[in-house]
Amino acid sequence: MSKEIVQDRFNKLIERANPSDLATIERLLKGIERQVEEPKQSWLSSLFDLHTDISEESLKMTIPISEITHNSLGILHGGMTTTLIDSAMGTMANKLAKEGFAAVTTQLNIHFTAPGIGKNVTADVHIIHHGQTTMVLGSSAKLENGKQIAYATASFAFIPKSW
Repeated sequence: MSKEIVQDRFNKLIERANPSDLATIERLLKGIERQVEEPKQSWLSSLFDLHTDISEESLKMTIPISEITHNSLGILHGGMTTTLIDSAMGTMANKLAKEGFAAVTTQLNIHFTAPGIGKNVTADVHIIHHGQTTMVLGSSAKLENGKQIAYATASFAFIPKSW
């Protein structure tokens, strides 16, 4: 696709956009800018403005709650909560994988406990089991006020990166 076609589509979109649409477009543009400036991170991280704080045995991953992450009720979409939790646990599992191996999710169980209404949601990850070929992790998703909105456990398998 040419730059001219993209520019034309973008201009037509901006002309029809209401203020809420413009705010969402601005968030998406910031995500695209992050990806262009730091192409080694995933598009998911760039577009949803994921922030990760990782240490030897714990991980916290946070995303802002916005129109982009809302469902039709105007609250955090359950799929976004699940994506955040799976991304956080997967990041932790891959950090702990042995050299030459990657961790892949083999099972994910999630329990939603409250609606996601707030400014940010953070997934905290903890280790339940760390074996040679598998790992089990747990994660709570909490709003900025500490209210838990979901709890999950997941199993991961370690596979060779040379698939």
